[in-house]
Amino acid sequence: YWALLAITFLESVLTQFFAPAEQAAIPMLVPSRQLLAANSLYQATSMAATIVGFALGDPVLRLLKYGFSAIGISNGEFALLPLCYGLAALSIAWIRLDETPKRSHDENIWREISDGLAVLKERPSVRSALLQLVLLYSLLAALYVLAISLASAIQQLGPTQFGTLLAMSGVGLAIGAVAVAQVGHQFNRRRLAAAGLGTIAWSLVLLGQLRGNLGFTLTLCAVLGVGAALLAIPAQTTIQEDTPEAMRGKVFGLQNNLINIALSLPLVLAGAVVSRYGLLPVLWALAGLAVAAALLEQPWKRC
Repeated sequence: YWALLAITFLESVLTQFFAPAEQAAIPMLVPSRQLLAANSLYQATSMAATIVGFALGDPVLRLLKYGFSAIGISNGEFALLPLCYGLAALSIAWIRLDETPKRSHDENIWREISDGLAVLKERPSVRSALLQLVLLYSLLAALYVLAISLASAIQQLGPTQFGTLLAMSGVGLAIGAVAVAQVGHQFNRRRLAAAGLGTIAWSLVLLGQLRGNLGFTLTLCAVLGVGAALLAIPAQTTIQEDTPEAMRGKVFGLQNNLINIALSLPLVLAGAVVSRYGLLPVLWALAGLAVAAALLEQPWKRC
């Protein structure tokens, strides 16, 4: 148990090096006019990989287990993750960036955080987009917990099949990402964000009203995923475009930490709140947050 905790902790620590660099590298590899499409492709392929992983994970693990057993190696299924990380590392090694390393000997972690916060203070567009992403991931994390209760109310699923609802959200997000890539540049990003938040709020309200119906629940989970794409992709593109190149690593590092917090707290709190107040009030409260955030975007103003 403690070894698994230590491994998970170390993996999270190393992710803090990779994730900010990943987001900072995208605008260096892609022309500015193609950033929206690039982020859409990034989100679509990420969701597709997640869905395929849920579908093929068990057969692949069994194949590795029996394949390695045939040559006298036990627990071969645990080779899957190192293999995937290794292939990813080789893929990244082929990328060439025209980047001049900048070394500073007076930098420390507090200065890095302070510089990142200064960018958020000076650039309202970056601050607003980052807050939208934090809110979105908080809502999605709460949905991960609520999916168990939603699946429990559906006779054809049951609580152990809640992953089906999450997979449908992933399908919706992938569809939304493709749509944003095709026509997203024709719309103002503030209105896209408001539309995404409104779609999420509408889906959450109807999920509470129509819970127990398999078809409607799956459809609404997919629609919620579309709303998430309408919000997440323009917001991430705005951060990449409006953050100075020299500050991207610091801002994306701060973004990654805030999103991790946004993912963690609802996972801890949502279950307890649902147990005390019930599923329907929690869905309404989450929908209310989404509506309030949509109104703050003031989509009725001329852009």
